[in-house]
Amino acid sequence: MANLPQRRAIRHAVRALIVDEHDHVLLIHLNMPRGPVWLTPGGGINDGEERFAALRRELLEEVGRDDLKPGPHLWSRRIHYEINGVPWEQHEQIYLVRTERFEPSAALMPSESERDWFVGFRWWSQAELAASDERFGPRDLAVRLLDLLRDGPPAAPIDISLIG
Repeated sequence: MANLPQRRAIRHAVRALIVDEHDHVLLIHLNMPRGPVWLTPGGGINDGEERFAALRRELLEEVGRDDLKPGPHLWSRRIHYEINGVPWEQHEQIYLVRTERFEPSAALMPSESERDWFVGFRWWSQAELAASDERFGPRDLAVRLLDLLRDGPPAAPIDISLIG
């Protein structure tokens, strides 16, 4: 019998595009199995967990804050990845969170693999994102942020799945 491709496990996730009063975005730097990447904070939704409860939990774990209020649902995306030989398809909802700048903390990050992958945080301006050769998730974050700052949140979430 031929080897059939392994079916991807589905994971639902929420993320926050945290933007401060200077229009800088907070990103978390992880050195993941596929290489280093800067991501919007967030993660998986547990079984039975409501998406905003999941986002609040993830923000507490990843940046040390559980008082940040999610705003509009900006983007949705589906991404494929593999960790430890297991293929995943992640369905993400990304929400705008406006806040005053703060010093993030990863002290409450519960997952050992996340702690092992964690490199640091950085507040990025749109110009810094556009000029950087770093890898971001989503890949075109600089363009997305520029559109958001210029035009405001979209009337309905934008599917950015093809972007990665």
